[in-house]
Amino acid sequence: MFSVNDHNANLFPADELVIDNFFDSLNWADMNDPTSTLVTYGDLLSMVDLRNRWIYTGSVTTPPCA
Repeated sequence: MFSVNDHNANLFPADELVIDNFFDSLNWADMNDPTSTLVTYGDLLSMVDLRNRWIYTGSVTTPPCA
């Protein structure tokens, strides 16, 4: 679904700022589970391309996926 070698971000400066603010706010005290005190959910959601996305129409995502 994602490629680190062949990607194309094409972000607007405002989108880059949202992402940068999120990562800058991470608390790295626990390197195994960094947390963020600042997650601007509305800003992050506005960056989601709802026209080009993968969806799962099932109810359970673990086998037997009923």
